[in-house]
Amino acid sequence: MKWILLLFLGITAHSFAQSDSFLVSCRARDTIWFAGRLKPAFDKMYRSKINPTSGVTTIVQIGDSHVQMGWFSGAIREQLNVLYGNVGSNQFWFPYSVVNGYNPSGVRFSYSGPWTGEKMVNSPKETGFGITGHALVLTEKGPEQPSFDVDLDVPLKTLELVVVTNSSWKFCVDSAVVKTKKISGNLSLVTITQTKASMSLKVKMCPQGKLTPLRILGFRNATIRKTSGIDFQYYGSSGGKYSDYINRSHYFFESLAYLKPDLLIISLGTNDSYVHGLTDADYYALVIKFIRDLKNQHPKMSILLTMPPDTAFRQTKPESARVVFETLFKIAQQNNCALWNFAEIMGGSDSIHAWSTAGLANSDLMHLNEKGYAVQGALLVEALNKAYAKYYK
Repeated sequence: MKWILLLFLGITAHSFAQSDSFLVSCRARDTIWFAGRLKPAFDKMYRSKINPTSGVTTIVQIGDSHVQMGWFSGAIREQLNVLYGNVGSNQFWFPYSVVNGYNPSGVRFSYSGPWTGEKMVNSPKETGFGITGHALVLTEKGPEQPSFDVDLDVPLKTLELVVVTNSSWKFCVDSAVVKTKKISGNLSLVTITQTKASMSLKVKMCPQGKLTPLRILGFRNATIRKTSGIDFQYYGSSGGKYSDYINRSHYFFESLAYLKPDLLIISLGTNDSYVHGLTDADYYALVIKFIRDLKNQHPKMSILLTMPPDTAFRQTKPESARVVFETLFKIAQQNNCALWNFAEIMGGSDSIHAWSTAGLANSDLMHLNEKGYAVQGALLVEALNKAYAKYYK
């Protein structure tokens, strides 16, 4: 294990080459509090590493725009692969272009007919979201037959879709076999297997009798399914807060039950810290309900809470940052969760300016840039590895 750690530290040092002492200081502060709570996940990772037939260790990260952008989470996946090898993803994706965002890399998506793209954050009416925090909704036939086209950079043999169970719409695809399997009380998995793999797929929606709304919550290229090593998946919704995952994502827990993570990384809190008038009591009640529900439904799952970065959005400090910090610390301490305090690792209050000077943060002083998120991801994995190495040298 030591030679792998040295290799990783060398790679990390290279990624930090554009800056000097303050990033060295960041690494000196880089630790996970209550790290022993992650041992069940570490045990699974170790078994997966030494015995590929022992199954997959599933790590899922959820969060806000820091996660949805992909740079932070992509760096986590890359550095996990450096350390442990055989890291991939059975992740579902969403075509964010339908909500005026950017699709995942390598994905192009188009549609015809009366589809609407919905996002759980600030949605005026929709609450039927799953772990992606987004939904593609079809409520009527419209003047033309509804359809959608998926175009990928890699060959596609089998496309899987998580949908809210619905008998009003049939997925009609030429030269393909379509099967639907219920995976929870309200969710189903639609599997479309083409006769021959191709880079694109056109799906027509055929109405069946009286129509009820169809909600597609995520897509997945299931041509290659991970069966060993580490499966790292990430799901973010820009602007997301703990309250969104509790009040608007009605199918979040059903989605999570299907994914069965061994480790859940929760990267929320940035948007909560800008909520005006947030009180300790209200925020504690909100977050503790979420954590206790997670613990009750997934008692063997390890949970790592990550603190938001130091920010100064539009030159304004978040007025509720103290509430978020103290609440998450208290909940982690009392509820068998680990905690990674990124704001402290950055350098504490006002450290976002040092990161900006070093060329690692966007001008909005809310988000990092691609280089900055690469550093953040490397720091998180290094902290995880320090904790892991206490048990497996």
